[in-house]
Amino acid sequence: MCCPDSTSAVELSCPACGTSLETLPISENTENPDHEKISDEHFRIPSTAPQSRSVSLEPADKPASKPKRRRSPSPGDDRPTRRRKGAADLRARVGKHAARTLRICFRADVVFRVGLKHLTKTNWEIPEDKKDADEYPEGPSSDLGLFFELVERIPRCIEKLQQDNDQGTYFSEITKAVERGADMARSDDCNGLKKEILWFLSDDYCTYDTSRKFKQNRGFNDEALGKLLCPPRLDWSDSSIRDQLKNGVILVGPREFPPFVYRDFTIDPEKKTEGLFQSDLLIKAARYIFIAPSATIDNSGASSRSTRPGNAALNDMRSVTIPTIAYITTLVRFALSSDTSFTIKGRVPRKGGFDYWSFYEGIIKTLRSPSMKNSTTIEIMELWNRRLWEPHTEQQDDEVHDDIAIILRHAEEAKRLAAQ
Repeated sequence: MCCPDSTSAVELSCPACGTSLETLPISENTENPDHEKISDEHFRIPSTAPQSRSVSLEPADKPASKPKRRRSPSPGDDRPTRRRKGAADLRARVGKHAARTLRICFRADVVFRVGLKHLTKTNWEIPEDKKDADEYPEGPSSDLGLFFELVERIPRCIEKLQQDNDQGTYFSEITKAVERGADMARSDDCNGLKKEILWFLSDDYCTYDTSRKFKQNRGFNDEALGKLLCPPRLDWSDSSIRDQLKNGVILVGPREFPPFVYRDFTIDPEKKTEGLFQSDLLIKAARYIFIAPSATIDNSGASSRSTRPGNAALNDMRSVTIPTIAYITTLVRFALSSDTSFTIKGRVPRKGGFDYWSFYEGIIKTLRSPSMKNSTTIEIMELWNRRLWEPHTEQQDDEVHDDIAIILRHAEEAKRLAAQ
């Protein structure tokens, strides 16, 4: 042994030479004759010393545990779930669709309070024969129609509102989400159309001038675009008229329909309903918003090149409404103009600015008027539905080739002749 025995000892290894020691004397003033004086440094654990390990008590052959999967909410499950980052909010999407097809601008809290007041009176029963929101007249009833259309697209909305009323958390969340969606729809569509509208025009109206990418250079500041916005009561070929429109001396009212809303941009002074709201520019803008941006490239109405579902497909939209036509027309008017901001209901337009809300309401009032609704309005809506969702050629506007109808007519004539 390299160290003498001692009655007071601990079991250690010698830090100086590494020799295993059974005992090491502990005293304050004792020096080891064969080794260096043992200090605290000798007992420091070297960096290469093996680290302590925790011993697993699980059997070795147990397979590794799988990561926990996020639960999918079962029907009727109200427990909160974490949505994927960037996942679309259904309530905001419903708000977007409502702005595009029912009313361009609305206060969701007012609409929902009108609906809740009505449901309270009817013991929370929704009539099965409720009218479509497009059929409600202007005024407070239109809020009720909009309410029914919104809650029909949001699962369990009525049930949750009945529990929450208009003072709880759910009411606040759903109204904010719906109104946020409506604001996003207007913002996205305005920004998209003002960038792409020039490409929807033919070469006669689009000269590909790089200066026209700036909004303030459009409208009456541009020779071609000003002609599309000039009301029929004014002569755009008159240079003095052009200057007065450009300088704001002559203002265009919101109740005037300029050439861009007419087929071929041509207005018949004797029959102003001819070709009204049937221009290719409006149809392309509608395809851009509801089908896909690539759907505007080919005017033949062919399927979109995009693999992502458009707004119409996401919301199961199969036909246009009167507010849809008004929405598209209003946004196209803004895209062609030199206005840099889109002002709508509740916001006073700048001095000399165009009143887009009155323009939007005027279109709806025109198409819903009794003198228009039973003939011209139906013709306009059928044209929009055909151009948006059905294969179309220019020849089909004038003549529809229907072999099935011809075959059935010939068969009927043969049956009639045989009976004689």
